Amino acid sequence: MKWRTLIILLIPLPVIAANTTPYRPITSEPMPTGIESPAAPVVPPTYAPFPGLDEVDLLGDTVGVGNTWHDVQHNGGCGRTIVHDAADWDQVVWTNGEAVGSTVRHVWWNALNPIQIPVFSIGVVCESTIRAGYCVIDADAANRAFVAYHQWPYSGANPNPAVAVDLFPHYGAFLEFVTPTIPNVSLCWPKMQVGPGERVHLVAAENVPSAGMAQSLQYISGVFNPQNFTMTWSPSWTFVDCTRTLGQEVGVSSASGRLGIAWMKYLSESQINNDVWLLLDEDGLNPNFSQAVNLTNFSPLDTLRAYTDASVFFDQNNYCHVAFTTRAYFDSIGSSYWNASIIWHWSEQWPDSFRMIADFFDPSDWVDCGAWNVKAQRPSLGQDPATGHLYCMYQVYDTDSLHLSAYGWPSGEVYVSKSTDGGMNWSLGTNVTNTITPQQAPAGQCKSEEDPSMAKLVDGECRIFYMFDYDAGSTIQTQGQWTHNRMRYHHVPVGLIPATPLVPQNKHLHVTPPPQLDVTLTPYLPPPPYISFNFQASVVNHGPSQTPFSVWARIKFPNGTWSDPTLGPVQINPPVGIVVSRLRYQSIPGTWPAGFYQYVGYANSTYSYPPLDSSWFYFEKWAGGNASTPFDPAPYCTGELFPGEIPAVSSEISDFKLMGVNPNPFNPTTTISYQLSEISKVTLRVFDTAGRLVETLVNESQEAGSHQATFDGSNLASGLYLYTLTAGPNTTAGKMILLK
Repeated sequence: MKWRTLIILLIPLPVIAANTTPYRPITSEPMPTGIESPAAPVVPPTYAPFPGLDEVDLLGDTVGVGNTWHDVQHNGGCGRTIVHDAADWDQVVWTNGEAVGSTVRHVWWNALNPIQIPVFSIGVVCESTIRAGYCVIDADAANRAFVAYHQWPYSGANPNPAVAVDLFPHYGAFLEFVTPTIPNVSLCWPKMQVGPGERVHLVAAENVPSAGMAQSLQYISGVFNPQNFTMTWSPSWTFVDCTRTLGQEVGVSSASGRLGIAWMKYLSESQINNDVWLLLDEDGLNPNFSQAVNLTNFSPLDTLRAYTDASVFFDQNNYCHVAFTTRAYFDSIGSSYWNASIIWHWSEQWPDSFRMIADFFDPSDWVDCGAWNVKAQRPSLGQDPATGHLYCMYQVYDTDSLHLSAYGWPSGEVYVSKSTDGGMNWSLGTNVTNTITPQQAPAGQCKSEEDPSMAKLVDGECRIFYMFDYDAGSTIQTQGQWTHNRMRYHHVPVGLIPATPLVPQNKHLHVTPPPQLDVTLTPYLPPPPYISFNFQASVVNHGPSQTPFSVWARIKFPNGTWSDPTLGPVQINPPVGIVVSRLRYQSIPGTWPAGFYQYVGYANSTYSYPPLDSSWFYFEKWAGGNASTPFDPAPYCTGELFPGEIPAVSSEISDFKLMGVNPNPFNPTTTISYQLSEISKVTLRVFDTAGRLVETLVNESQEAGSHQATFDGSNLASGLYLYTLTAGPNTTAGKMILLK
């Protein structure tokens, strides 16, 4: 003890300066991958043994299952780092920094038997790479562990996700299966769940060079064969969306295989200005991310935004639930409060109701909770099948000025809330840890529960896993000092979590009414490289009266600059509630560089910013051009005209004229008629709504005059089909409906 005290006295304590404004400066937070090794003081592990006398108020019991010097288990949402399997065992994984500085860093696993005794005293490593971490876990129906993480296979390689599978249940001998790579893209921070048939679902994020850059989210699935211990991955990753935070999460129904994937989609270049998007797929076999929906749909006037975590869960009735965190955001000044936050619940059963799980929205609390942190965060949903009660575990920072560390950082606590009515109402959270950090506690004397996760199967007890950090703040984020921290398993009987009092539902997710104008872009993207595509542009007037307004669209390039309008501005004047919808065709210059592009549509009372509403989608151009000017002007999109729209290029009328499709709807044949003003090379193609080519009707040079082409849908399913007609340099598009 004297030696420890001497070390602490040799490290000068900083002066903690109070924040002078309620608004937190908005800076880009880095996303550590695990190669970082900050130069920070080291506190030898001579602090109080585990468990300590400080746990007299703890609910339930804790068990130490391992250690780590690496004091960031996840950037943002933690996913599932614990699984309670059907054999009544608990299995956990964590990133183990095995030495000071985490220069040696691997993924470790441990299991606890039904009487909650660990199989191994400090766990075992479950991969054999140069370095690995940021892991999650699930188990299949046979109780075999599946562990996902990102790893470096050899020195100098890019990181890439992998899944390790235990040879036998609770055995601790893992086979590693590395996912396919994407050329020139490194992927990190995977989230994973296992569905029926040993189907593994992963979503990972691109590791970008600088903090705050847009990064792609990618999805892949694989099927594990327990007979010959092989994993068959999909041929390649599928692009999901772009993000600036690591809030992606995966949920799978163990009964039906329904798949839910949620993520944070940014509304601006700020990391804290996000919506929550959700894709639901009925069988998890072929998810179509163009069918994802915007759950939150924040407007510029709303003062809340989703921030960096979500929990996706399917209950025993097969309803999907999502819990997510919001923080303050003021669009007009691009700023936020320091830590004010609310945790929300959304259910597929009541899709229009957002209910508060935890309300820690206090603008007067100016304590900084550190990178990627707000006061209440990291929700993790589960259900007790015996009662049907839902439980949500989450983390809350103790921002009492008397409980901050010597460096001014607050310590985390673990809370649990209960819902007895499917998520419509939640009990006030119960603090199940109750560890108090002494005033200005030096490193080694803090008591901070970090990066908690709860098993989705509650089964009479909430089973929770977290890191017990002996110095609040994150060394990896240059906050605090290196300490050797405990990894704790914590089980809490559900009888210790009261169902009342309830959280007052006195706040609303949206503080403004729905926008008077609504614009929606729905892409019909063909297979890459996306040098052209169709999209549906729809606008509707929700206002109290018929009012003229403007619509337009433009493209955001990979370097962050914008094109001129590719559609409009067009002034339209629809009656209230009437949807004006047009199918458009957009060509992409072959000279444009490879990369991710954003196509954005706007609606406003006038052609001005900020708009009253906007909608967008992303497309990726694979092959790069060689033009001296990287971004040639974007061509004006063609297709069905909006009322009052004048084509931007007059030659589109003089070169050809589309006479129409008759009949439409049709069964089983229809005729597409068009007229050429001069001899032209003509191409007429038909696509389905997924962008797949159905048939090429014309591909030849034709004389001036009237022409027709017949489309036969005898062997096709009923539905919407799209066509593109190109004559020389000009293209238009249209739609037709096959009704059988």
